[in-house]
Amino acid sequence: MIGKAIYNIMTNDSAVSAIIGTRVYPVVLPMGIDHPALVYRIVDVQDVGTKQAILQKNYSVEVTVGHIEYDTLSDIADKVKAALSRKTGTYSGIEIQRSNCVSNGNEGFDIDNQLYIRVLKFEITQKL
Repeated sequence: MIGKAIYNIMTNDSAVSAIIGTRVYPVVLPMGIDHPALVYRIVDVQDVGTKQAILQKNYSVEVTVGHIEYDTLSDIADKVKAALSRKTGTYSGIEIQRSNCVSNGNEGFDIDNQLYIRVLKFEITQKL
């Protein structure tokens, strides 16, 4: 469910959406799309609560930004980081208690899609 909130935040942030539009995808980047684009992937989920109820979910999320131009990649990644860092509120019916960027520098090259990529890692807490 946290994916709906991530999509909402990315496509409604003016700085991010001006560059990537609605090219925000879960898990894998589709072949043959325009670039730049963004992929989010849930790496881990931990339920937190009591015996009676789960009160929140803690998500570890990777957000991968891909672009054909290396020089532009850093700027896009910085905008994505700013949009999703320290985020609170309700997005697409999902209440985010907190969101923090915990890693901001893993770069690489996707040979299949011929894209430079940067992977940002976030810890996001959803209040239930």
